[in-house]
Amino acid sequence: AISFTKITVSFGWTVSRLMITDMNGFELAPGAQHDLRVYALGPSWIEWQGQTLSIHRRQARALLYCLAARLEPVPRERICFNFWSDKPDAQARRHFSHLLSHLRRALPDPSLLRSINDAVLLDPNRVWCDAVAFRKACAHLDAAHFHILERAVQLYRGPFLSGFSISDAPEFELCMGEQRSTCERLYLDALRALINAETARLDYSRAIQYARVYLDIEAMAEDIHRNLLVLHLLNGDRPAALQ
Repeated sequence: AISFTKITVSFGWTVSRLMITDMNGFELAPGAQHDLRVYALGPSWIEWQGQTLSIHRRQARALLYCLAARLEPVPRERICFNFWSDKPDAQARRHFSHLLSHLRRALPDPSLLRSINDAVLLDPNRVWCDAVAFRKACAHLDAAHFHILERAVQLYRGPFLSGFSISDAPEFELCMGEQRSTCERLYLDALRALINAETARLDYSRAIQYARVYLDIEAMAEDIHRNLLVLHLLNGDRPAALQ
């Protein structure tokens, strides 16, 4: 049985900081207090209190994903640059103000969206995002956190914001591309750690499964191919090793 303990959030509107109170547990799944749940790994969608939430304007969804992927204050200047890098500063700020207002109206509870000084953020007490939970879980790539890593790889349904794009915002696309690369690398690192952990536990079948998933993404990883060959031999499957 796995017991996931609650993450205690210390939040002042000038600093956002997550403190893990139990290193053996993790809030990898959304809790009852999380009214807004954002799924950004793989095909994206948004839920409000367990029901799908539709935000029709694409840029408003993009802004929500941008804020949810961090759950910490994001400077307005960064958002303006990501969305309207080709516009003068004053015009970009006007666009940002209109977009922020639109997102507030689209949310069932506008108080989820906060402004502090010259930055905006989503309330981390009430918002959960799979990408945030995934990154925090992947910070523990060791056998002592084996179950956390198992849950982390389950959270990874595919590339960050798979299939979502904004054609007229190249900086946003670049930023999302960096997020995709970061998450994929963390996923591969987690898989590698699980291959090693399952091998140490003599569960060669599970190690083989994780190795195959790894190679589905990075087919040219020669060390994983070598590990897979050895794992097949250890598992008593010489034909698979030869293949």
